[in-house]
Amino acid sequence: MSQNYNSPTTAPTNSLSADQPKIEGNDDALLTNFSGATAPTTTYVGQHWFDTTSKILYVRNANNDGWGTCSNPERNEELSGSFTIDATHNLKLILVSNTSVINLPTSSTLTSDFNFRFFTVDTTSTVVRTIDGSTFHYNDSLISSVTIPSSDFNSIFLVYKNGADDKYVVSGVSNKILSDFSNISDVGKKVLVDLIYPVGSEFLAHSNIAPPLQGVLGVSWQSVNAGATRMSANTGNVGQFQSGNRADTGSVIGHVLTIAEMASHNHDLTSSFPGPSLQVPDMYPSEQLTTEPLNITLSNEGNGASHLHGLSIRNIKLLMYKRIS
Repeated sequence: MSQNYNSPTTAPTNSLSADQPKIEGNDDALLTNFSGATAPTTTYVGQHWFDTTSKILYVRNANNDGWGTCSNPERNEELSGSFTIDATHNLKLILVSNTSVINLPTSSTLTSDFNFRFFTVDTTSTVVRTIDGSTFHYNDSLISSVTIPSSDFNSIFLVYKNGADDKYVVSGVSNKILSDFSNISDVGKKVLVDLIYPVGSEFLAHSNIAPPLQGVLGVSWQSVNAGATRMSANTGNVGQFQSGNRADTGSVIGHVLTIAEMASHNHDLTSSFPGPSLQVPDMYPSEQLTTEPLNITLSNEGNGASHLHGLSIRNIKLLMYKRIS
């Protein structure tokens, strides 16, 4: 199949027999995304190339001086026993089973953006090791081999090259999430914290406990000033994130609001009561004595000032933290 694009000559004097092979070759290259074991010699910005060796689709960058990884159409592969990783596993999800041994090749043989995921699909142990004895990062340690226990079946791990020191990094759920969370590593715990409490979220507690992972792996929580209140807002609101002013007088137990702490207000009440009717004796049936209606109006009670209602406000101890990193 063709891997190059050759602009046909469209001059009227040019023969059709000279242009026809170019047109056919160009159609073949476009239809197959310039498929081949090596990159096309003539390149253009945005051009696609499918590497038939690594099974990866690349796209030419904006400067036309390199290829960016686009995808691996053959994304999933199931392997068992002992096998060695190579460039063809880039961007793949590998299903491992039957006491698998994953051999990592010399890192310098792979590109800097190399990565793959493996998924443990049964209850057997999985070993990750390097074939040249070099070390790789795992749970903040440099080791040449790690055995993932059988209790971690149905877990996903990511393996990628670290550009800083050209070593592999193996990360993921170091212990499968079961009913017991006590064995999860800090890396696994941070995954959960990032999911449940992303940066900018709030943590509340009724007792003196610290928010999760405070000061661990870059996680930082900032306490909200005591006595502050919360009010709903929208994305257009601006202002301080928290204030130094208290909504109470500094008591953590609570107190009765004083007159000065209450808002100024009035009470307007207007009511009308009909006057009583008196029926005269039977000897004067046509006579009836009726009094005038009794009107009572209470207006402007409170005189526009604060006044006591005896409302007792009780505080509930609530520690509030905001995640800042």
